Amino acid sequence: MSVTENSTSTYEELSTELRIVHSVSSIAIAVAGTVGNIISIYRLTRKSQKQQTCNIYLVNLSVNNLLSSGIILPLIAVNSFFNGWIYGLVFCKLFGYVLYTNICVEGNAITLLTFNRFLKIVHPNTYNTVYGRPRNNAIIIAVSWLFYAVLLFFPVSDIMGEFGYDPNKKYCGMSKKDNFALIIAACFLLTSVPLICFSYVSIFCTFKKSKQKIADKKTDITSTEQTNTGINSKQEMRLLRMIIMILVCFLVTYTPYSVITVVDPRMELAGRWINTIIIYICWSHLFINPIIYILKNPQK
Repeated sequence: MSVTENSTSTYEELSTELRIVHSVSSIAIAVAGTVGNIISIYRLTRKSQKQQTCNIYLVNLSVNNLLSSGIILPLIAVNSFFNGWIYGLVFCKLFGYVLYTNICVEGNAITLLTFNRFLKIVHPNTYNTVYGRPRNNAIIIAVSWLFYAVLLFFPVSDIMGEFGYDPNKKYCGMSKKDNFALIIAACFLLTSVPLICFSYVSIFCTFKKSKQKIADKKTDITSTEQTNTGINSKQEMRLLRMIIMILVCFLVTYTPYSVITVVDPRMELAGRWINTIIIYICWSHLFINPIIYILKNPQK
């Protein structure tokens, strides 16, 4: 059973060239992302890396990206050859559920990475309390997944919101019939953006103060405080720079897609070619992130 567009509006079938672009782009990013994230997970879980608590949260992000590149994109690639959703109505809802859950959890994963560095650099004593026990890390990651997994059950069950096939994107996503997509977006922005901004402002201020103390050459007590913050560790600074690069990658690849989805949901203003390119720029972070891990992750 195939699923056509949810309904109420008509659309022009994609050209053969656009279908090929969808298929080839999906396959290429799927292969690169799958291989890259498997390598990243292997490197991050080696014995020499397990002592880095931050790597637990990097693995969480890599697993998230691996689900997208190993499951979601291959399904899109196959479906790109057809005019309609070939996997059936039930799987359309399930696909939309997994897709949106994964996207939201990815944002959570980046937020958790940022907060981890914030505590490590600004509040090292609290960092040891929060992340000192493996059970705490497991609970934090589990909650970050369950929050959106539970929230997005509403459109799956048609209680609020709806997942349906989008012929312009060649996959099932959130229907624009109601404002549930705005609720999800607001939830994500309110729980992530303020915390990320606050964390980096605090890190910058701590870094600036630390540099000033070094320049002033104060007492040995001050020197000890500098060491306790961890801000002077080259390894910590490399890790912080890597996480900033991941955040920038997320913003650069996702922002054009987010804007175009709101401004031009039916792909009528910029045209389907531009919109399609923007879609796969968004997906490209799946293989860019592993490159950042491999090149920038500090090794013991």
